[in-house]
Amino acid sequence: MMHMCCMKPISLRNIPPEVDRTIQAKAHEKKISVKRAIIELLEECVGPVKKRRKTVHDDLDELVGGWSAREAKAFRQVVGIARQIDKELWR
Repeated sequence: MMHMCCMKPISLRNIPPEVDRTIQAKAHEKKISVKRAIIELLEECVGPVKKRRKTVHDDLDELVGGWSAREAKAFRQVVGIARQIDKELWR
């Protein structure tokens, strides 16, 4: 399924009863919203939609598991200090 972030909404009126029954049946059968059922039916009619490939980032892989227990503890302590809320700043 392709997601169009800037696509305008579409309103449909005067949907023939048989089409409405088909949409309702698909939504009920798959336990999805009517909107989702309509989108799936449209996608079935126009053919397969190219799916965007998920980007896999591996540039930090060499760092995973690279800290000793002592280094990890020291990092958590420093980060813990940074996560404390200074109540004086929020008055």
